[in-house]
Amino acid sequence: MKKLFLLVVFALLVSTFSFATDKPDPSVWRKMVAEAESQLIKLTPEQVKGILDKKENYVILDVRERSEYVNGWIEAENFQYIGRGILEPTLSRTGAIKFDDKVIVVCKTGQRAALAGVSLKKMGYKNVYFMTGGMDEWIKKGYPITNEMGTFAPIAK
Repeated sequence: MKKLFLLVVFALLVSTFSFATDKPDPSVWRKMVAEAESQLIKLTPEQVKGILDKKENYVILDVRERSEYVNGWIEAENFQYIGRGILEPTLSRTGAIKFDDKVIVVCKTGQRAALAGVSLKKMGYKNVYFMTGGMDEWIKKGYPITNEMGTFAPIAK
């Protein structure tokens, strides 16, 4: 009887842990991003470059991880770097961006930018855009990036 009890307990533990190791469904992430993108105005890297060339009054908000950001960012007169993981509390605490500012959110591929843009809208920011394709597309186009060594045109891969 004791062996049967232990066998049942062991079977329950094994089944519990086997379910706990299941991976999340990647389609959920894609749906979240698609929904976020549908709530924002999309700007291509070409459009963002045009805005910067005309010196239009936009904030470029880079939400990448610091390890990504230090490799190069978009040089802009009104640039803010706030990593995605601390975006909402930082803006709530500092007011670094005004609610009426026109904000273009950028990240590596555009996905985090879309999600961050939706957060900004929920916080009360009125003019939120995101750059499709992110820094990956910006670099593919050969547009200039800046890092601690200066500003330069990247070599497209």
